[in-house]
Amino acid sequence: MSLTQVSGHRKVVRRQRELESQIKSSAEKVGNKKIDIATGGVVDGVDVYLMKETGVWASLNPEDNESFWNLFGTEKVTRSRLHIGVQVNPYHGYGINRGLSGAFALDEAGNPFLVHRGHLYKMKTNTVLNAYSGDADFMLEPDGKVARVLVVGQVGSPEFVRQLASFVREMERIKTFRGRQDEMPNLTENTGAYSSEGSPGDGTYLRSSLEVSYKRIHCLIVDELERQMAAYGQTENDQRDLVVMQRGKQKPLLFETKSGCSTSEVYQAIGQLCYYGHRMPRKPRKSIAVFPTELAKVHEEVLKDLGFEVLKYQNKDGDITFLNLVEVLS
Repeated sequence: MSLTQVSGHRKVVRRQRELESQIKSSAEKVGNKKIDIATGGVVDGVDVYLMKETGVWASLNPEDNESFWNLFGTEKVTRSRLHIGVQVNPYHGYGINRGLSGAFALDEAGNPFLVHRGHLYKMKTNTVLNAYSGDADFMLEPDGKVARVLVVGQVGSPEFVRQLASFVREMERIKTFRGRQDEMPNLTENTGAYSSEGSPGDGTYLRSSLEVSYKRIHCLIVDELERQMAAYGQTENDQRDLVVMQRGKQKPLLFETKSGCSTSEVYQAIGQLCYYGHRMPRKPRKSIAVFPTELAKVHEEVLKDLGFEVLKYQNKDGDITFLNLVEVLS
């Protein structure tokens, strides 16, 4: 999945109203409360809604200047004063405000998602991003940069309230490491998001000499592979990266392409090749994982031990070269 940030006042307001409607329709209003926020301030006299199914409360406040305040927590709402668990505050002004924690984003199919930038008070953003055990992805921003974000859930989905609750509890777990962040487990090994394609490098943003997004990098690789494989037979590109029916062969080739080498991407390639291969009417003759040449030897060995071929490529500013294509196809 790849995400594109929703920007512009009217578009963000529309998504915020959808969020408010879904939460309120699945919650009970429990009255006005005071809410202590992490920076030491207090939000006074705001409506609080309890999602009884999950035990998570929400306070959805009118916009403050150019942002919405969406506050969540798990404390018992019988208290007159609540402590915030996490806030997800989307910016609805013009331009970009990366200092705010929240945003709305759309996937390739146009489905709306609520996402969080990993900002927690007195915690390093990268530490939070790397420690998050839920879904993370990359989001293309209006100025062309790509940010790592935590996926709260798909707004409008029947699963959203449950997804939101899981996110709130996970952020509260991460906050328990405040003051001892060196002890926090790094679930992505500083090499990739928990469950997305792409390779973020060391920071929150992907950068290259051409400032291409991970989404474009992935497309470049798949497009070049499809172009070269057309010489061998009929190609098909759908939710699977690439399927090729070689001339003279009875079974197809299944390719899964990755633009990074993180452990999570190796996990994902294994799962996708197994899943798609199992569902194909004609089982693939070969299932081929496509990775950059920097793929760790131990990861390559695991892939081969599981019966997958490994095709390696080099990417020089968008010029893709496959190093062992003939060998893999033999």
